Amino acid sequence: MRTLYVVTHPEATHHVEGVVGGWHDAQLTPAGIRAALSIAQALRARIPDGAEVEVFSSDLQRTSRTGRGSSRTVRREADPGSQTAGEVLR
Repeated sequence: MRTLYVVTHPEATHHVEGVVGGWHDAQLTPAGIRAALSIAQALRARIPDGAEVEVFSSDLQRTSRTGRGSSRTVRREADPGSQTAGEVLR
């Protein structure tokens, strides 16, 4: 059996700027970066060591940055305790 986790990107600049509708390739805000790190850590706690992990994301900046951080953390490529949220999610 496989487990699927669906994650949405956290707060991005278009949210705080009140831009709604249409397509916007917005960046994560500082709060969004912190939230993305929390998402990555929550996923890491749920996924067993050695599990096969695949991460899929759109190519929008806010979603790919969230996905990159989650992928690195879940695969244990980054130690979130020793890095800032911005470093983990780069």
